[in-house]
This record gives sequence, C-alpha cells and structure tokens, in this order.
Amino acid sequence: MRLTTLQTKAICETAQACFGLDVRVWLFGSRVDDLAKGGDIDLYIESQMDNAADLITRHADRLNWAMAQLQPHWPFSAATISQLSDMDLAILDQFATRFGKLQDVMGAKLFPAVLERGDLNAFIDNLYRLEKIGAIASADNWLLMREISNAFSHDYTDDSPLQAEVLNKAFQLAVQLLDVLNNMMAFIAPYRKKQHGSLDGV
Repeated sequence: MRLTTLQTKAICETAQACFGLDVRVWLFGSRVDDLAKGGDIDLYIESQMDNAADLITRHADRLNWAMAQLQPHWPFSAATISQLSDMDLAILDQFATRFGKLQDVMGAKLFPAVLERGDLNAFIDNLYRLEKIGAIASADNWLLMREISNAFSHDYTDDSPLQAEVLNKAFQLAVQLLDVLNNMMAFIAPYRKKQHGSLDGV
C-alpha cells in the first residue's frame, strides 16, 4: 500500500471527524499496488449511516405494505376491529411491530449518525438538536410517536374503542414517521455522496 504513515493518519482522522468513530475506510485502485507509481488516492468509506440504511429501508417498506393492506379498514372503530379476519389481525401486528422498530432503528442508528455522535444519554437533547439543524420537523412530534408505539405494548382487547383510538392515531403518525425518514434521508444525501471519492495523489 503506497501511503505514508502521515497520509494514513490524516485520512483516518478526517473520516472519523466527518462520519463518526465507527467509520471504516478502504483504499483501492493503483495505490494498493506497491510496485506502481503515482496515482490518485481512491477511498471507499462505510459509515454507521450506510449500515443502518438497509435495515431502515426494510422496516419502512414493510410498514408501507402493512398500511396499504389496512387502508380499506381505516379509520378504525370498535366495530371494524371486531370484524377483522385472522389475516388482517396478523397484518395489524406487522404494522405495530414495524411502526415501533422503524422508530427504534432511526433513534439508535440514524440520529447518532446524523449528529456524528453515539451518545444517547440525553436523547431528548439530540431530538431538539436534530430539529434545530432541520433534520426533523418536530422533536415533540417524535416523542408523541414514541408514546403511541409504547401504547401498543398494552393489551386493549377488552376496550375496543380505546384500541381503535390508538390505532387511528398510530396510522396518522406512521404517515408522518415515513415523511420524517424521507426528509432525513434527503438531509444526509449530500454527506453520503462525499463517502466515495478520490484524492489527488502526489
């Protein structure tokens, strides 16, 4: 590998400053060949943001699918819930699961990557910081999504009107959650494009 110790150190430190401490950097191209001369410094950079993207996309796709399947029954009522088939109830479980998991992985992986830090000790502070830089529209709205997601952990089978109320609110918030995800991915897109690059060689 035709890089000096100083070059290697500078590349690693810059990558960590831009993309977080968990970033991984690979050298490829002519500089890998010890017998060659000159050439650009070609780098491939993989960050926490990349690792989270596939998982986030999977949860978002399945949440979208579940919402599309449940759309004919929305808005929910005590009567419509009592008439759901076993398949509909299974899809409802899928909706509740993906609604919560998408929030979990965004909070645990995407938010810290955007903030270039892994500290989740003061999660609410991170939310307001994300709101301030324009990555999310409303920190308070995110907290409401978490409340509704937590409500799914309670068994409301004996209270169909309350169950319908929670589901209707969750359905509305799920649309907003997907909007938040799309906005955040658009927000970080310029930074992700910088992960593939070439530095002029010497």
